[in-house]
Amino acid sequence: MFWRYGGYANISPINTLLDKPDVTVEEVLDESELLHEMKQHNTKLIEFIREDHVLKRMLEYIVSPSLLNNEDHYDNEDIKACGESKSSDRDLEKAVSGEGDVEPKSTVTQQSDGLGADLDPEELENAEKARLKYAYISSEVLSAPAWSIIEAMMLNEESLRIFWQFLHGKTPLDSLQSSYFYKVNEVLLDQKTPEMLSFVMSLDGIIETMLRHVDNPSVMDLLLKIISLDKPEAGLVVTEWLYSNNFIPILLSYISTEHSASTQTSAGDFLKALITISANAAQNEQPCIGPNSLTRQLVSEPCLRNLISIMLQGGNPLVVAVGIVIDVIRKNNPDYDPEPPEGRDATPSNHDPIYLGTLLRIFADHVPDFMKLILSSDRTLMRVAHTR
Repeated sequence: MFWRYGGYANISPINTLLDKPDVTVEEVLDESELLHEMKQHNTKLIEFIREDHVLKRMLEYIVSPSLLNNEDHYDNEDIKACGESKSSDRDLEKAVSGEGDVEPKSTVTQQSDGLGADLDPEELENAEKARLKYAYISSEVLSAPAWSIIEAMMLNEESLRIFWQFLHGKTPLDSLQSSYFYKVNEVLLDQKTPEMLSFVMSLDGIIETMLRHVDNPSVMDLLLKIISLDKPEAGLVVTEWLYSNNFIPILLSYISTEHSASTQTSAGDFLKALITISANAAQNEQPCIGPNSLTRQLVSEPCLRNLISIMLQGGNPLVVAVGIVIDVIRKNNPDYDPEPPEGRDATPSNHDPIYLGTLLRIFADHVPDFMKLILSSDRTLMRVAHTR
């Protein structure tokens, strides 16, 4: 215990490692004290991570594809668990602390399509373990509230655009990687809101790309996070941008019978979440953005007629659409509409309480169609009702 009072400084293993002229990103990621040093805001470590090539490599690790092209290669149950659920974080934490059996191979840094062909099964398994470990640690480091690193990521737009190419992958996306992708982007959206929203809006076809993954909870959480940042008074016009890109009609198309029941349900759940955050603040205790162009478009005549045509298909689309209509009415009760500060002479805007008269009129016009559906001999509706 006496050395504590001898005036000797506690030398950080990370600092010693970073003093090496040829230190690699992988060597730093392998250091067991890395996450602890991040929490302590180690200046030398933060300056290293800020470097463009380091940020690029860490972002690549988070979204790099599995080295195992076939699930049959998952002979090791620990690897299989890492690839399928968030509970794998515990396994990866063991690896970070040195308790796991991860044996990183230098070949894992050679990101190439033919990597697996150069490794035998055991080497491939170890390389995959290392990839999972590096992805986890990179996501933890880049999602830490370190302002300097966040600033560097926003300045490194090229790497950030490559990072977002993850969403162009085939469906379904890996759930674990998706959660890491969400975690990093969440902190960027929180800390650099205007810059990050501007970046997202500059990505070509990003709305259609994100909606392709409507079944992916992390991607949809990220999309809802983006929408929740809508603040027109501060120049953050997210809902107007989505409206101009036909967001609601595209989302409604995922409820039709052209898609699986799980996709229909996921699209409906997202719409209900959007309706919830778009409710009048007076009746919603949770943070909300209030009525906006998206909910106004949802109850417009074209979208309502589209929704009714989906409902008349029966089955799961009917169940999903009914839930949406119920939430629209419940969350937009006119009894809770706040009085505009300017009174009745206030200039109308897209953020006024939405009008439900069109919804009631169009549904009234289609009552005979719904009666015909209920009395139909088609058993599709009955089967869905029975399973519910």
